[in-house]
Amino acid sequence: MNSGKPSASNPFFAILLLLGGLLLRLPGLGSSVNFSSYTNLFVNLTEDGGYPRGSLALGSDGATLFGTTLQGDGTNYFGTVFSIKTDGSNFQTLHRFTGTNGDGNLSVVVGVPRQYASQSGNLGGLLLGKDGILYGTTPGGGGAKRGTIYRIGQDGNGYQVIHSFDSEPTLVPLIQTPDGLLYGISGVGSIFRLNTDGSDFAVVTNLFPNIGYALSGLSQGSDGHLYGTGTGTNGQSSTVVFSVSTNGSDFRALHQFSESEGSRAFGTPLLLTNGLLVGTFNLGNGGGIYLVDTNGTRFQVVHYFGDGLTTNEGVMPSSGLVLGADEWLYGTTSGNGVFNSGLYKIRPDGSGYEQLLKFNGVAYGPPTAGSFQGSTGALFGTTAFGGAFGRGTVYSVVVNPPVSITPGTMTSQDGQTTVFWPAWAISYRLQSNTNLNTDTWVSVTNTTPVVGAIVPVSSGPVFYRLVSP
Repeated sequence: MNSGKPSASNPFFAILLLLGGLLLRLPGLGSSVNFSSYTNLFVNLTEDGGYPRGSLALGSDGATLFGTTLQGDGTNYFGTVFSIKTDGSNFQTLHRFTGTNGDGNLSVVVGVPRQYASQSGNLGGLLLGKDGILYGTTPGGGGAKRGTIYRIGQDGNGYQVIHSFDSEPTLVPLIQTPDGLLYGISGVGSIFRLNTDGSDFAVVTNLFPNIGYALSGLSQGSDGHLYGTGTGTNGQSSTVVFSVSTNGSDFRALHQFSESEGSRAFGTPLLLTNGLLVGTFNLGNGGGIYLVDTNGTRFQVVHYFGDGLTTNEGVMPSSGLVLGADEWLYGTTSGNGVFNSGLYKIRPDGSGYEQLLKFNGVAYGPPTAGSFQGSTGALFGTTAFGGAFGRGTVYSVVVNPPVSITPGTMTSQDGQTTVFWPAWAISYRLQSNTNLNTDTWVSVTNTTPVVGAIVPVSSGPVFYRLVSP
């Protein structure tokens, strides 16, 4: 199990022992991009659950990740809720699902065709509510064994099942609308809402016969409408991209995929600032990225992934896209089998596609859920299996690192200060300045290397910064 202590063997940290003052300022984003630093934050899931499938949630402190695993920890085998710091330390199991006495079960899916449940890229994803509470769903367990909605505090306290499904479990995370209500969609296409305490649960609308089975979660656009994807009915098995109002009215089928366009769109559509929805779909052994406007008059496939054999890129996306701070879209591909899975970026118009990272399916497994970008510019996500024990990983990939960063610090009782920064900045140069009213920064060379450098004691304040080489 990860000890949570910075060390030379922990790839996330570069450590310096410094004496002197510190420059505390927020870093700006630079234009240079370094995608070589893949950090496998946690791989030993043997004793602590395994096989994460859902998206992660970032805690209120901006430094804690929350996620779920489909398998238990040796005590119970029905899944877990866990937390881990963004530097890979302090892994904790917050809850172990039991599947009994009304508790949820993440390892069993009932009431939904197996092919949809097995390919759902966000099974067990978490939502951080406006009240600071985590909300999630399970596809099994509960009073009727058809799934639950639960809440749990970020410290692991206050776990509570707030709703048990009678017949229609959900495979995707919840969303919260500006009025504080929780919304979700069941596997068979019923959109529901409830209060955060579980009260006033109501089915807003049943999308059948317009939609057969839900394929993605819901997103809410700035126009207030809900967007998602599902299978067609009446013999049409391909994907329908739809919109619907939060009260269940004004359903619109924005696009019905033809057989040549795509077969399954498991990624939740994302509404861009230009009014277009962007999403991903599978097609044979490949897949692609599409754009569609909110009135359904424009549809365009802006990128095809190919088959993964003749093209050096990932295939078969099973999750949606995220818009980064740099206005690029980032996504993951789950591959076919254990190969051709990876992380990519692309412009919203479909140009500039680049595979940033290719996951080795044996060592790191495929990422089935999407990534999200933290405040430092790093992307965080999970792989379904792989890692040291084959039971999954939590990963971090640095994108658009800042030109300069302010290292973190710890000061001992004897006045010796430990200064540390992420391992992706290991090539940055340490500089110092004795007067912030000037821009006279000089490289610190009279140091003794440790993991970083030890600098001599100064009679006055000294400020340090790291800059990209």
